[in-house]
Amino acid sequence: MAEYEIPDKPGVYTLVIRLARGERAEIGRFGSHWFSEGLYTYTGSALGTGGLSLRGRVLRHLSSEKKMKWHIDYLLASRGVSVIAVVYAETCSRMECSIAKSIACLEDAVSPVKGFGASDCRNGCESHLYHFPESDEEQLLRRLCEVYEELGLSPKTLLPRD
Repeated sequence: MAEYEIPDKPGVYTLVIRLARGERAEIGRFGSHWFSEGLYTYTGSALGTGGLSLRGRVLRHLSSEKKMKWHIDYLLASRGVSVIAVVYAETCSRMECSIAKSIACLEDAVSPVKGFGASDCRNGCESHLYHFPESDEEQLLRRLCEVYEELGLSPKTLLPRD
């Protein structure tokens, strides 16, 4: 796996995922769901150290070899799925739900699976995964950075390369 300069600190992140074509995927206890082609965002927190830090969580998501544990693991293991960018910010505050709710309010955001990544959420999040069928990569990245900035965070962007 390539080396990335991601801080080994607490924070929050949003994966930008491209699905090259529509795909049915088994998502743990959620069962089988259809995912249309296009761009998706998945927001998660990384409030620990080591494997639970920003570096640990993001590198885990970018790795193809991992035990299936979280909802996102199942989607990322599907054919034709790639993480094309990661927007992240260092913070010790729980910002995952605030970011997910702000992303839900963006134009064209569609929640494909209710509760995805938010099954333990106590903040009323519909989902932490959103589909953007009509967005292009640059526009979506710009919008995500604006969401982070509006919440007082300093976003950074990682563009993984194969």
